[in-house]
Amino acid sequence: MSDNDIFREIDQDVAQDKMVQFWKKNQKIILNSIIAILILAGGYGAWVTWNQHQQEKDGLDFAHALDLAKDGKSLEAEAALTALKQKGSEGYALLARLKEASIKANSDKLKAIELYDSLSKDAKIDPLFKDYAQLMLVYLQIDTLDGASLEKMIEPLLHEKSSWRFSALELAALAAQKANNLEKAKTYLTAIVEDAQAPHAIRARAGEILTQFDK
Repeated sequence: MSDNDIFREIDQDVAQDKMVQFWKKNQKIILNSIIAILILAGGYGAWVTWNQHQQEKDGLDFAHALDLAKDGKSLEAEAALTALKQKGSEGYALLARLKEASIKANSDKLKAIELYDSLSKDAKIDPLFKDYAQLMLVYLQIDTLDGASLEKMIEPLLHEKSSWRFSALELAALAAQKANNLEKAKTYLTAIVEDAQAPHAIRARAGEILTQFDK
């Protein structure tokens, strides 16, 4: 099994589901200050009407962009996402940025790296998405950067509370292998295999690689 087979993709659909659920859960908090101002200004009724319409429109626009991407219409999808980034609500604008980077990862790796780098450094967005962007930065540069650089990039995502810990451990193992440190690579992989919370597919891959190391 090649490195590319092992780390072919990080589950984009799962990530997108997490993003959508996050914003559904937290969009009220984000907009609380706006609500307070509008209540004081006597414009609450108008705001409710506008906000409901805006959220519904943004949701439809984002779904349309996803459909375009699935149909292979990358240019049209990117145009729809750009419009959403510029005019959409904060949550959907972020989703548009993440999806744009995902599309570019298949067609323009350098541009995708630039987009994920911008997301990873954006102090305004939730750490969940910043960490995801950092993970993708490592993934996209796994064939071009040296092992030491890759390990340094992935290290902040290895802690036990990281949402992306197990995917990060996989990439850390490959980075250590590139640095000719097989013992460290085995340590990362063992951490996956011995953790009952690790997703089944990741544990299976880690176990298979460890078996290959021991031959």
